[in-house]
Amino acid sequence: MFLALAVRVYMVLTAGVITPDGILYIKIARFINDGNWRGVYEDGFYSTYPFVIVLFQKVFHDWETAGRMASAAAGSVAVLPFFFLLRRMFDLRIAFVASIFFVIGPRLVQYSSDVLREPLFWCFSITSLWAAWKGIEEKRWVFIAAASFFAGLSCFTRTEGVALLAIVIVWMGWVLFYRERKARLFLAFLMVFLVAFPAMSITPLYLLKSKAGAWELGHLATKIPELLQSRNKPLPVEIDGSSLKSRQAGSVLTRVMSNRYVFSLWETSHKFFRSFHVVLIVLLLFGLFRRRIIPCSGKEIPVLIWCSAFFLISLVYAFKVSYVSTRHGLLVGIPSLLWVSIGFWELSSRMEGAVRKARWSPKLTRHVAVYLLILICLSVIPRTVAPYGDEKIEMKKAGIYLKRMGYSNEKFAVEPRINRLTFYKGGDFVNIPTNIDPVALGRFLKSADVRFLVVDERTIENAVKGFKGNTDAMNLEKVDLPGFNDYREYSFAVYRIGE
Repeated sequence: MFLALAVRVYMVLTAGVITPDGILYIKIARFINDGNWRGVYEDGFYSTYPFVIVLFQKVFHDWETAGRMASAAAGSVAVLPFFFLLRRMFDLRIAFVASIFFVIGPRLVQYSSDVLREPLFWCFSITSLWAAWKGIEEKRWVFIAAASFFAGLSCFTRTEGVALLAIVIVWMGWVLFYRERKARLFLAFLMVFLVAFPAMSITPLYLLKSKAGAWELGHLATKIPELLQSRNKPLPVEIDGSSLKSRQAGSVLTRVMSNRYVFSLWETSHKFFRSFHVVLIVLLLFGLFRRRIIPCSGKEIPVLIWCSAFFLISLVYAFKVSYVSTRHGLLVGIPSLLWVSIGFWELSSRMEGAVRKARWSPKLTRHVAVYLLILICLSVIPRTVAPYGDEKIEMKKAGIYLKRMGYSNEKFAVEPRINRLTFYKGGDFVNIPTNIDPVALGRFLKSADVRFLVVDERTIENAVKGFKGNTDAMNLEKVDLPGFNDYREYSFAVYRIGE
């Protein structure tokens, strides 16, 4: 765990620009810290992650640092239940190697050093699964209750936590009902699992209701029904600039991808593999298809259930919104580290046999696995600790520049795609609506009670058609800021809004 924390803290200290989602989480955390419970409901949503940010902010006074350290701590702690779960399911060597790859996985480290709720979700969800498996094996209802508690926290962190309900129930059914024929124990554990979290959470939820004015279940009560009931979003423009929905598309690949089911399967699978380093993909393929020394066994069924549940969740999401991120890919990628570890030991065994045939040094033969693990770590770590977010660094620099120029206390309106600039500036800001005309923008600026507007002149016409030709009509006066002339990726401009 300390190695995981060291890697993640290093990435926090060398971090680039905060993610757009991170701005929202910090905004919610500030509302909570100020006791503005209504603001959370109106401008954000309830999740466990902003509450954790508030706790870390008491130590790390800067909100961004607090959010990053909260993620780093949660991502590091998640290694422990992951190791204990795999050791209980398999053996020490498989659990150890899988945990090493969890510690140094580039995507896992990247998300664990940013202001994102994913690491906290991993921590809660894996702890729930470990407690569930321990309770099932040892027939101890206390651990089933603990599994229910952490599954509930997972649901309040990310909506994908609902998959844990299916995973744990299927685990109990497979072990207790199918394998051991203990129907009564299965029903008893099922009752404990379904009742424990509601029973333990009713008091804090009631306290939250007394402050917020209504029962609040976050995205758990809003996003899932909205996702299932909403219309499917159009497929994106992809291959050769042609819409994947177009039946007149030229290539065979485009026609195949125009099928929503095929596209959803491709998108989910693609993001799954993108969550891995290429070396780990090779080991994964070894662990799935080149097995000799570690034969396939029923021990892998629980992990297969784990993978399948999150894969189906990601598939449904891709089908509805025509997109999933590598964050969804990691939900399947984390349990898949089991087969990456198995692939490592398969490859190590083949290399050891080759060394023996070549009659190399006995010391080398005995320690092939150690040398191979070191070699793999050395090949992965450079990617793990490589800076990320630097492609947007000019937004951070521009925000800090405005802060130094004395604009931190001014309320800004901002083009949404560059709102991270105003985050680093400090103070309040509002996103302008997109796909509107200058007249509508002028009305919005007056109603929003803002003094300045900041845009990227290269892209503002995409959001507000006719903006450049109507600045006078909107009573906008461009502010001369020489520091903005040095940026290459963006063409920032600040306008003072007249009375």
